[in-house]
Amino acid sequence: FGKYQLSNNRWNLLNSMNIAEQPLSGIKTDQMELGFRHNRTSEEGLSAQGSVFYALSNKTLKIDNAAFTISLLDQKLRNYGFEGALSYRFAQGLELGGNVLLMQSETETVDKGWQNQSVYTTNPSKFMVFTGWNAKSFSLRLQMQNSMNYTDLANMKINGYTLFDLVGDVKLNKGVINFGVQNIFNKQYTTIWGQRSVFFYGAPQKA
Repeated sequence: FGKYQLSNNRWNLLNSMNIAEQPLSGIKTDQMELGFRHNRTSEEGLSAQGSVFYALSNKTLKIDNAAFTISLLDQKLRNYGFEGALSYRFAQGLELGGNVLLMQSETETVDKGWQNQSVYTTNPSKFMVFTGWNAKSFSLRLQMQNSMNYTDLANMKINGYTLFDLVGDVKLNKGVINFGVQNIFNKQYTTIWGQRSVFFYGAPQKA
């Protein structure tokens, strides 16, 4: 926000509301995490890792999409969940695996207790699985990525989607050639940010 004055075809800033003069106070977060990791000791075998986490903050971030301002609410915020990855490589070069992030983000309201955090500031859970062939000079992978649905305390929703990609690489004496086809089934979807931008700025106008 600011107040301007036109002078010689130029707008001069007289005063404003800005970060330098009105900084946000700090947010204190306590976080705990417990996990494990197992790496394969040869070209083949199992690799696995995973962790559970819990984070508690003393304030919640609020975004006003009408005035485009950011403020802090005296409401606790917590994030907790699980993230992990698992893969197995066979002697012939075949590889199977995937990874997952399952997260719940909640803010503590006065009248309804813990409720889902706003879609403005959190992302849905997601997972990915793949199968591929991994040789010394060549690799190929087919992977499926899934972003899950998410609905916040104001009943605003981000719709999940599933995509399939085919990616690979060829290792040369000097350098690597990467190639791939993304969204190989030509699925129509809107990205997470694309859906979130509608909440910020409104739906695009049709021509």
